[in-house]
Amino acid sequence: MTERVTNARPRNQLGQPATNTPAETIARLREKVTKNHGGANRERIQAQISVEIASKVQKPQRKAS
Repeated sequence: MTERVTNARPRNQLGQPATNTPAETIARLREKVTKNHGGANRERIQAQISVEIASKVQKPQRKAS
């Protein structure tokens, strides 16, 4: 059997304890927004890079005469 810890606080996905005040919640949400800012552009650019790499790999190289 596993023992259950009775005084364990819930944690978020990052392992941080739950917020205690609305101000703390807002601060965390703002922090999350700033970290995620530009994510769509990063994904788009990474997709373009992947396409470029894939197209270079697929093209057969010509032999020198």
